[in-house]
Amino acid sequence: MERIPGFPNGQFHLLHVETNPAGSEQSAMQLLEDYSRQLGLPHYTNSVIFNESVADGIIRYATQTGADLIAMGTLTNADPAHLFRPSVAADIVNHAKIPVYTFQLSHRQVSSSL
Repeated sequence: MERIPGFPNGQFHLLHVETNPAGSEQSAMQLLEDYSRQLGLPHYTNSVIFNESVADGIIRYATQTGADLIAMGTLTNADPAHLFRPSVAADIVNHAKIPVYTFQLSHRQVSSSL
């Protein structure tokens, strides 16, 4: 991954929303720490929260932290079945009270980070 340009003084919050109460907070925090280091973020906070809905968890966290922007990667999916599954990104875009920046992730980017 490359460094994120243009945000030298920004405060970044990397968030993992766990929907399974039995999920591993420690492994999620390690993954976030790896992302922070790979992105070369100057000022960041990593957080793991539990919520039944990923979209609701992201919006609630953004509100609690006073975020100015939500940025999230999305995957393109050629499978027609994805049309019948709810979209986390669409839910956030439709319900957030702050701007939402979405960007396309390739399957290579996702699989190499897991």
